[in-house]
Amino acid sequence: MTPRPVRRLDMRFPQNHAAIARNIKKLLQLPLEDLYASVAPKEFKVSAKRRGGSLPAGAKKSSASIKYLASHGKSFFDGITCSLYELICVQWKCCEKLTQPRYQDPVVLIATIADIISQAHLGLPCVNIAVLLFKLGLSKFCGCNKKNEACNACSSK
Repeated sequence: MTPRPVRRLDMRFPQNHAAIARNIKKLLQLPLEDLYASVAPKEFKVSAKRRGGSLPAGAKKSSASIKYLASHGKSFFDGITCSLYELICVQWKCCEKLTQPRYQDPVVLIATIADIISQAHLGLPCVNIAVLLFKLGLSKFCGCNKKNEACNACSSK
């Protein structure tokens, strides 16, 4: 069986860029709890549906379903923190990039980070995770203000 090709964020075409930018701007408006819920593994989304929270697009989500998904999304995010740190902070050298004028636009920065995550073939909702990292603070996540200090979550492992 041949592996399925991975869809990369293609920023070369204006129509793709506009659609991605609209998606990023919508995600930036979400509270952290909703972003965590959006990255919860699929099995928890199915379980939340069974618990009575209807989750189809456009439907109102119950507070209990959001909290349930957010807790599992946060656990999932915490579990991939070290991989994200390695990709974004170490390999891409995020702290150096954050000072460049190109990355002062949040949409460009988030799209770039989402592309980096997608290239790692981790099977993650890369745009949602990139927005979550941005909202949590990339400088804080990468420890940009602390010289030679690794990610707190990763240094204990």
